[in-house]
Amino acid sequence: MKEKMTVGEFAKLKNISQETLRHYDRMGVLKPQWTDEMTGYRYYSIFQYETLSTILELRDLGMPLKEIKEFLEKRDVDRTLLLLEERYQQLSLEIQRLSVIEKRIAHKLAHLKKYSAVKPSQEYEVKALPERQILLWKQELKNGIPEEYGFAELEGQLKQFAPIFAENRYGIRVSLGDTIREYMFLFLDGYEKMEEQQSETIVNIIKEGKYACIFWKYETQELETFLDEFICRLMEDGRKPDEDVVMIAQVDLSVVGDVDQILYEIQVPIKQY
Repeated sequence: MKEKMTVGEFAKLKNISQETLRHYDRMGVLKPQWTDEMTGYRYYSIFQYETLSTILELRDLGMPLKEIKEFLEKRDVDRTLLLLEERYQQLSLEIQRLSVIEKRIAHKLAHLKKYSAVKPSQEYEVKALPERQILLWKQELKNGIPEEYGFAELEGQLKQFAPIFAENRYGIRVSLGDTIREYMFLFLDGYEKMEEQQSETIVNIIKEGKYACIFWKYETQELETFLDEFICRLMEDGRKPDEDVVMIAQVDLSVVGDVDQILYEIQVPIKQY
């Protein structure tokens, strides 16, 4: 193989573009070995192949060109060891971060696949559900909408980031009576609450027990009417509602973009009588 190579020939050795080589030239990272004074053509030496390979490998490790230039100008064994140790630590942290994201996406996929095909119906299912800890927004909702942006206030009470997109993190607690009263909440399971507490929030518990569960959307029927009819059915089946009703947004606004399309799972605590 000849020693003197054109920009195109040298670029083909590593299957990169000529513009990439020109960019390295402009940045002072890898300049051609020779320039023809008559034509202005620039040529690389085959002995620069090792330097090009090193640059591409360091770029693959995520190292900026400025740092690569500094390394190439003063490289030795100690500096190489230090560089690799630093990159190893950085990449280890990035792998951990990506692993968390991977698990989160897997959970979101499984959740959406499970509930995307669910349609509201007259059928309900009795489930035995565990105790769940919630952060309750004490301000009553008006027509299902908080007067203030309670979602942000609830999430702001946590030490960790609470993902919303394609999750079932939020819900509404419904107190039955002459007038239905609704209160928004955020599940605390798996999240640590901060010591400081907003006056509008309180940590609460959804008790373990049996729940009659059914799916509902705003577009199908008014909530008050739906709950009245559902509770009457439960009473006819010998199941008496016990304490507040729980509404969980299994497919929420972050996914559908339309309030009428939110899919709620309504969970009514029951006891036999």
